[in-house]
Amino acid sequence: MRCLIIDKVHVSLAEGLENYGIQVDNCPNITAAEVYKKIENYQILVLRNKLKVNAPLIEAAKNLQIIARAGSGMEEISKAFLNRDITLLNSPEGNCDSVGEHALSLLLNLLHNVSISQYQLTQGIWDREGMRGFELKGKTVGIIGYGHTGKSFAARLRSFACQVYAYDVKPEAEFANADAQPLKSL
Repeated sequence: MRCLIIDKVHVSLAEGLENYGIQVDNCPNITAAEVYKKIENYQILVLRNKLKVNAPLIEAAKNLQIIARAGSGMEEISKAFLNRDITLLNSPEGNCDSVGEHALSLLLNLLHNVSISQYQLTQGIWDREGMRGFELKGKTVGIIGYGHTGKSFAARLRSFACQVYAYDVKPEAEFANADAQPLKSL
């Protein structure tokens, strides 16, 4: 099998595929026009955001068996055009812990006025009372979207003894043994 990687991804992906005997062409600087010219020679396509997988690309990719998105969403892949048996893969849990931690850091930044205080200090302003923040402990936090990242964020919020509610378009079964309670409506 041959794999075409068209975006910058971690080197371990190509190495892993090659360990399984897959010939990998790692082309992070390839243009969309070049992809269309070359894609018929590949069974696997790995992408991030470089181009949309649409009808013209699928028509050009006569031998394509697998489309893998190196990321969590599948928004670059228009499933309506997939009239062939092509396996779609993504990595929804790949960075959920990093994003959950980042969301927590942003929330703490807001509650404790970290960025504003830092800016004011660079301007020679010391407003101790005006920049006094709020503790996260015991607060109620709502999360919109309770997939991998939402669950990661909720788990971190629970360590601050927060009451966590989440809304997701999926059924409430997603909330069994969860770190958040389902929010029935917005």
